[in-house]
Amino acid sequence: MPNTLLRNRQLGSDVARVNLLVNGGFEWWQRGNGPFSGYCADRWALYPSNGGTGGTTISCSRDTANAEIAGACAAITPGGPSPSPAQPAQIYQYAAHQNDAAGLWGQVYGRPLSLALRVKTSVASAARAAMQIASNAYYGSYHTGNGQYQTLTVSVTAAQTSGLTAVGPTVALNMDALGTFYLDSAMLVIGSQPCDYVPMHPADDLARCLRYYRRWNFTSAADAPLLAHANTTGSALVPLPSTAPMAVSPSLTTSALANLSLIFNSYGGWSSPTAISIHNYEPGMGTVVLYATGASGLIAGGLSGLGSSGGNGWIALEANP
Repeated sequence: MPNTLLRNRQLGSDVARVNLLVNGGFEWWQRGNGPFSGYCADRWALYPSNGGTGGTTISCSRDTANAEIAGACAAITPGGPSPSPAQPAQIYQYAAHQNDAAGLWGQVYGRPLSLALRVKTSVASAARAAMQIASNAYYGSYHTGNGQYQTLTVSVTAAQTSGLTAVGPTVALNMDALGTFYLDSAMLVIGSQPCDYVPMHPADDLARCLRYYRRWNFTSAADAPLLAHANTTGSALVPLPSTAPMAVSPSLTTSALANLSLIFNSYGGWSSPTAISIHNYEPGMGTVVLYATGASGLIAGGLSGLGSSGGNGWIALEANP
């Protein structure tokens, strides 16, 4: 077959290819079930119409009743004054960043990209796939509003070839009207032909998510699952279990500190710290050491442990380039 025919031949949408998105199937919700107004499903974030001015809002929750096949989908509801094509509400993901430790943007830079989203809504001419590269925005066709899942696509056949910045392609579902929109099975691939969603093995899917967010939930009030070293009677160093290196240096978020406790003796005595911060992050090893201060009764130089005396505390690392 002549080479020109091979070059111009398009792959069918059912030919499996590598998904560049994180958590494209919306199966991972480490932050909980929602509702959320910022980050929601792992690696996905929300943007209200017109940036939230004028009383606009947006909400997203984990939904199992409307998932297309199994597992979960995202149920998104814009609120406030109605969005418009010029000022849409969005659920979006930064698909690649130059300053991500993996440097994915540098590998897809200048190549054609295609996005496919599975969307369900009863609102006509309101939901469409969108992609932004640098300052250029690209859009696909609207959902017809028939209340069924439809595949919404957008392809950028001439991806950005100059002006490389730290922010690579941003993919999104644009919502140009009020209503409820269900999003599942998102797929971003290199090439001019969109691709049907291909689920990843759950272990690989979770591993991608953990580069950007990892949460430890302390569900038991009877133990301290994270070992610690008490360097004074009121403070302790807490090394977290090693993981794959995060995308960028992480930040720390926690539940109310009253729900976190350091154990100070073998009989189960607890003392809540007044502050917890990241003491050290070693990107080459993926290790993080926390520093908890403001507790009391610890044995300087002895072992301690971080947990939740009430069983409802948590800590989380976030790395959002």
